[in-house]
Amino acid sequence: MKSLRWLFLTVVLAWPAVALADYYDGLRAFDAGDYAAAFAEWKVIADSGDSKSQVRLAQLYEEGLGVPQNFM
Repeated sequence: MKSLRWLFLTVVLAWPAVALADYYDGLRAFDAGDYAAAFAEWKVIADSGDSKSQVRLAQLYEEGLGVPQNFM
């Protein structure tokens, strides 16, 4: 039982690092002009509540980069 708690704690603590890696993968794709890849990276973590990714998705929609332009 103790090892199960350790595993759970490890996963919970590592989760933000995974999300952060996805954010920076999206940022690299955005900087390279691959807006579809940036969207794909940011969408997953934005849906889970990551505010930085939500802002970046809004930027893509506002400018029509890789997605249809939408000001809403």
